[in-house]
Amino acid sequence: MNQYPNGPQQPYQSLGQQYPPPQQLGQGPYPPQYPGYPPPGPQQPPRELIKVRCKQGFLTITDYQIKIGRWGREQSMSRAALTGVDYRLVAVSLFGFGGAATLMFHGQGGERVVASFVKPSKAKEIMQILGY
Repeated sequence: MNQYPNGPQQPYQSLGQQYPPPQQLGQGPYPPQYPGYPPPGPQQPPRELIKVRCKQGFLTITDYQIKIGRWGREQSMSRAALTGVDYRLVAVSLFGFGGAATLMFHGQGGERVVASFVKPSKAKEIMQILGY
C-alpha cells in the first residue's frame, strides 16, 4: 500500500497551499508560507573563541556571547550589545606568576559584566579578539 496518496514525489495540497513532499524539506530556503520549519542547512553551535579562568569562574567568548561564571551562576552579554571594554592591571607580574587584570565589558543600556583576576596576557588576547 502506498503511504503517500499522490505518490512519494508528487506535492500534495492542503487548504489551497502546495507543500513539498517530506523528503525535500531539508533542501533550499523556505518561502514565508512555510512557517515553523527550521532554516536550511545544519545548525552549527556557536564556536568558543577563548575560555580563561577568572575569579568568578570562567570567562568564555563565543561567536555571539560573552559569558562569565560557573555552576549555574552565570552572567552573559550578547556581543552585538557590546559597546566597550575596560582593561585595568590589578597586580603586576612577580617572579613569573603573570599578574592579574580586570576586564569590564560595557553593554547597551548600562549593562556591565566584570571578569576579575584574568591573566594580563589572556586579557590582551581577549581585547584583540573583540577588536578593542
